[in-house]
Amino acid sequence: FVHALGTARGEWATGEGCIVRVEDAAAEGFGGVAPLPEFGSESVAAGGRFLQGLVEAPELAAGTDALAALPCCAFALRSAQAALTGGGAARRDYQVAALLPAGHAAIGVAGQKVAQGYHTFKWKIGVAPVAVEQALFNQLSAALPAHARLRLDANCGLSPQQLESWLHFLQAHRARVEYVEQPLPVGQEAAMADCAAASGVAIALDESLNGAQGARWLRPGGWSGPLVVKPALAGERDRLLERLRPLAAQL
Repeated sequence: FVHALGTARGEWATGEGCIVRVEDAAAEGFGGVAPLPEFGSESVAAGGRFLQGLVEAPELAAGTDALAALPCCAFALRSAQAALTGGGAARRDYQVAALLPAGHAAIGVAGQKVAQGYHTFKWKIGVAPVAVEQALFNQLSAALPAHARLRLDANCGLSPQQLESWLHFLQAHRARVEYVEQPLPVGQEAAMADCAAASGVAIALDESLNGAQGARWLRPGGWSGPLVVKPALAGERDRLLERLRPLAAQL
């Protein structure tokens, strides 16, 4: 990465992965394999071994059993195949949030992103002490247009007490905040649901959705708040679309 991404889990300076290319006589399609084992995906090494085997035995691409344990490879391969057959064209009528760095650097970057036309901003929290970040929130909010909204992404990095402090602080800023993303670790979803209901501030699940245990939150009624789905970690794209279709109206 050009700049390390600071998160509550530490800095993320590099990313590893593979590019999948499939082709026939008339066209070619591409897909990216970018594993994040800490989010429940296969490792880079496991993905590489499968892809090397695929070069030697292309018929493996038709199977689903092996791909079930390799969600990043499955997503990349099916995306590449869809592009090859003309089914990979992406719609551009959706809104995209600008990612802001943690800490004070977010204020300068936010101004640049506003100039580029962004209206929604994702800011990493849980990196500095809560009081410091809340003071920065006030500065960041003052630097944004009145219509701009923030998503505060904690990456499981808050304690229950820190979350309580944030939710109390955000009572005066509810119009500015779209949601707080995964403030508590995986396994504490009930506590997060209680906090959202009591505070009126939406809490989104992210890390809780990954891996086999995350499927429960992708069922209708499983979670009443927003869901942050990482498609590239979630396996075959057509199957994912079918699973998400009943949730399409959920924020």
